[in-house]
Amino acid sequence: MTFPLTLLATLMVAILARPAMQKVPWMFYLICIALDAALLALSAGLIPQAAVQLATILLRRGFIAISLFVIVMYIGVFPYGSKVRNYFSPVRAVLAICACILALGHVAAYFTTFIPRLFEGNLPSTMALSMFAGLGLLTLLLVLGITSFRGVRKAMGGRAWLRLQKASYLFYALIYVHSMCLLIPSALQHGEAAQTSVLVYSVVFGAYAVARVVRAIADHRQSEVAAQLRQEELELQAV
Repeated sequence: MTFPLTLLATLMVAILARPAMQKVPWMFYLICIALDAALLALSAGLIPQAAVQLATILLRRGFIAISLFVIVMYIGVFPYGSKVRNYFSPVRAVLAICACILALGHVAAYFTTFIPRLFEGNLPSTMALSMFAGLGLLTLLLVLGITSFRGVRKAMGGRAWLRLQKASYLFYALIYVHSMCLLIPSALQHGEAAQTSVLVYSVVFGAYAVARVVRAIADHRQSEVAAQLRQEELELQAV
């Protein structure tokens, strides 16, 4: 149950810290960079043993980063103008950038160990698939993370930025694939923690997929209604 608790705690922090995130986002970026530095120190054996287990669960396994991505995902399924969307929209990019920074620490901690083994061909097939998905995630992570900064968005222009953001759906799908490839072997060996994690990830990402499709259909219908009303208005003006 570590991931659900981490997700809940991360959501509470996001709610409480929202005003500060809006005013001083750079402070949260620095905090995430400091956490990455602590994770690398952990990998180098420089962290006291008492802190190793907690840091491994929350940072090395990427639970905080994934929790932030899940929050960013779900903000997009709420209707425009809703209280939830209006509350989080001003800091959605900040949450995404923090998630990207923490995910880079996760990548640095794992890839230095597993990438050499991947190219040597001595990784299990599920682990190898997870690493390939991770490489795709890293590419999208850099692109989506950089373009989340306000200055980059303005330089790109609204339409180009929105088109690029559609790649985030592939990014979220790869998160699920990457995680399942790591969890399923243990789950099949009757590992209760892994089985619980598979169920939780499947519910979280499956529910998002359904909710996002429903939101897309609703937005499309609303745009059709708006277009029809505009057409009727033009026809009335022409009479």
